[in-house]
Amino acid sequence: MKGQKPVYSLVFETNKWVFFLLYGVFFMLISLAIKNFLPFEEMIFNSLSEQLSVKRVNEFITSQKKWEWIGYLVIPVLLLLKWALTTLSIYIGTVFFDFKASFKKLFHIVMISEIVFLALALVKFIWLYIHKDNLTLEYLQHFQPLALVNLFEYGELEPWLIYPLQAFNLFELAYWFLLAFLLKNETQKPFWRSFEFVLSTYGLGLLIWIVFVAFLTLNFS
Repeated sequence: MKGQKPVYSLVFETNKWVFFLLYGVFFMLISLAIKNFLPFEEMIFNSLSEQLSVKRVNEFITSQKKWEWIGYLVIPVLLLLKWALTTLSIYIGTVFFDFKASFKKLFHIVMISEIVFLALALVKFIWLYIHKDNLTLEYLQHFQPLALVNLFEYGELEPWLIYPLQAFNLFELAYWFLLAFLLKNETQKPFWRSFEFVLSTYGLGLLIWIVFVAFLTLNFS
């Protein structure tokens, strides 16, 4: 329709602080729903009862409840840190590739693209809630929607392999495509050129992070 603004124009007109506030609120609500609508205490008790006494398990559960509010407070900080590091990895790439974009614009693109992971969290909660009667703590820790990790029995996997297999999922792929789409319209580059740029910058940074986490898990497990 004549005069109608394209989607990417509306994206850049979105107030980033309003988006951050709404994103943080929704993410926190999903986190609260996971905590309150899934049988966490039962799962913890079933998982630890063979290793610890009933008293120790109850003390552990009480301690978790006492300090869980701290986790909700740090959510905004962790979100900003994640978005800033992702933006930095892409911005560094503009020095080596023929892509011109300011850090501010790239941060906006990264922030809007993160809506994919909000969808991931929502899908994860819905799936777990549907299967809440059969949940175990181990399943909860390892499950990731539409990820490679779901192709394996968890008991067959080495601990250091779990995170890499969780990280490779269809939501992550959708995130790459959304980043490339928004970059395409910001830089006026072809879509697949933008997608290659995302893989060469953010993709490389993600790979380094996955290797780092796997290395820590391998050495401390």
